[in-house]
Amino acid sequence: MQSDKPILDVKKFLSRKIVDNSKSKTVLSVIVQAHSRAIEAIRIHFVCSAQSYIQRLCITPATTAHHYTSIEFP
Repeated sequence: MQSDKPILDVKKFLSRKIVDNSKSKTVLSVIVQAHSRAIEAIRIHFVCSAQSYIQRLCITPATTAHHYTSIEFP
């Protein structure tokens, strides 16, 4: 019996990458396919600092309409 946890499949990108170079940061917005009955897709925002280090992880709850989750890496 498989686990009910959603498994991200980063190999499948559902949307184009959005790159924004501002304030010495790079913002990438992508949508990845998730293997889950409840969550169809997860929207991930990557904000990488100049040092390329992940300082914190902020996860916002998924919206009821589209089941999206925003993950930010400042």
